[in-house]
Amino acid sequence: MFSSKPTKPNGAEPKRSGEPNLSLVAAGTIVDGHLHSEGDIRVEGRVIGTLHCRARVVIGAQGRVDGTIDTLNATIAGQVHGTLLVRELLQVQETGHIAGDIVTEKLVINAGGVFTGNCKMGAEAVEILKRTPRQATPSLPSEKEKPKVLEAPSLA
Repeated sequence: MFSSKPTKPNGAEPKRSGEPNLSLVAAGTIVDGHLHSEGDIRVEGRVIGTLHCRARVVIGAQGRVDGTIDTLNATIAGQVHGTLLVRELLQVQETGHIAGDIVTEKLVINAGGVFTGNCKMGAEAVEILKRTPRQATPSLPSEKEKPKVLEAPSLA
């Protein structure tokens, strides 16, 4: 009522320009395939496949990724089984478990965090990451390419 912040009719705060988008894979959700995002991604469910993110990936304590993560920054509090390509900073929280290979410029593993696998860091990792092109986010199909939606059959 007395807030100086404008709100939308449903009470949600409007998105400020310059803020990255946030995508959420909610608990109980399984994504099987390729996931691309220009903004941040938070995984509380499960991703099986490839996750490409141009911003930050957060794997929540109950989240799990089986596959490859390619991102700018990552925080792991859940489980990752596969390969992590983190172009700046990878943080493994107390509850985080990684089984696989890591290539990152910087790595922080908090007490209790578990990492089993191979790791390349620092200048060597930066050179590897320079040679590994970032995946472009696929563009949406044009109006001409969109599939037609069929009418539901009448039950009468």
